[in-house]
Amino acid sequence: PPLTGASPADLAYIRYTSGSTGRPKGVMQSHRGLLAQIRAYTNSLHIDAGDRLSALSSYTHDGGLMDLYGALLNGATLCPLPLREHLPQEAFAALQRLGVTILHATPSAFRHLMSGAPDDGQLAAVRLVVFGGEEPRPEDVACYQRHFPPDCWLVNGLGATECSQGLQCFLDHEAPLDRQRVPAGLPIEGVQAVLLDAHGEETDVVGELAWVSDHVALGYWRQ
Repeated sequence: PPLTGASPADLAYIRYTSGSTGRPKGVMQSHRGLLAQIRAYTNSLHIDAGDRLSALSSYTHDGGLMDLYGALLNGATLCPLPLREHLPQEAFAALQRLGVTILHATPSAFRHLMSGAPDDGQLAAVRLVVFGGEEPRPEDVACYQRHFPPDCWLVNGLGATECSQGLQCFLDHEAPLDRQRVPAGLPIEGVQAVLLDAHGEETDVVGELAWVSDHVALGYWRQ
């Protein structure tokens, strides 16, 4: 039937978790929650109408929605580039030709893409390289420092399907690579990060990471 309009509290989408903790769960998110995620993404990355965002992920993933609505709701340009349909050299050249300013990718997709970069190749128009979906490696930071301009920043994000974004860490070309892991950063706008022990009580050092926010998902489909 034709749509008659949606309220902010209505269901916007259902997306499934990866199933890493058992069976995949269908996460239900509202229109209000989705818009809050895009607002935080926009504000933290300062997206405006002059930006050109890569679209390397399917819209069924968090990253795909961030790119899709992050571009369209800010009057920016969305640049779809299906990596599976291009050799790494072709994809790298396409990003140069498209003048992408925000390159958003999982670390594994980033490695695949950058394997096609010439030794002295640079994506000169990119002002932000944004990671999400997986844990990056220190060598990914080294690759960013080698192939992107000095004023480009690397943003490492950590989130969950239930909240999409939780933490962000901004690194520049001077960031030291003396750690075994790339930092996950600090909570984004509208999110509080807490550590919980085995009894669900807040703790300070080791625990389960939880998000506190007005815009977490509505719940799980059929649960």
